[in-house]
Amino acid sequence: MRSQVATNISGKQLLQKEFFSQLSELLEIYELIPSDIGLELTEHALIEADDELLKNLSLLQVQGVDIAIDDFGTGYSSLSYLNKLPVNTLKIDKSFVDNAPYRNNDSAIFEAIVDVAHKLDLLVIAEGVETTQHVEYCKSKNVDMLQGYSYSKPLSSQKLESFLLPSKS
Repeated sequence: MRSQVATNISGKQLLQKEFFSQLSELLEIYELIPSDIGLELTEHALIEADDELLKNLSLLQVQGVDIAIDDFGTGYSSLSYLNKLPVNTLKIDKSFVDNAPYRNNDSAIFEAIVDVAHKLDLLVIAEGVETTQHVEYCKSKNVDMLQGYSYSKPLSSQKLESFLLPSKS
């Protein structure tokens, strides 16, 4: 089972000169390897990125850091840049998940996003999976991972530990 901590990174954070060196320092301090972490970036942050920023993200990706486009579909949503950006994962926004099991047009868009992402060898995560129908629908469309209240609401670090570790009873 793949174990990874994903962190949302803002465009402002990416523009800080020390961002990449601080990330490297943190990996070392906490004895992590690059594949232990994932960076979730908005479409906007990636589209606005200059060549140097894209180069630094590409280097992280080559080292094993998972780079994800978060909330896909809410920003520019241009499929043309998907193969140009250093990303491994596409997180489909909740707004696409909500009605996909119930409406043909929403389902067609959802399926197209999943299909294109898979053809580009991207991992697909559906956000906002809240009902049994969402779970069944996403699984039937070969979504790689599901995220949402159907599995758990946000948890404190203490509650997360009990959620992840088996009870000793």
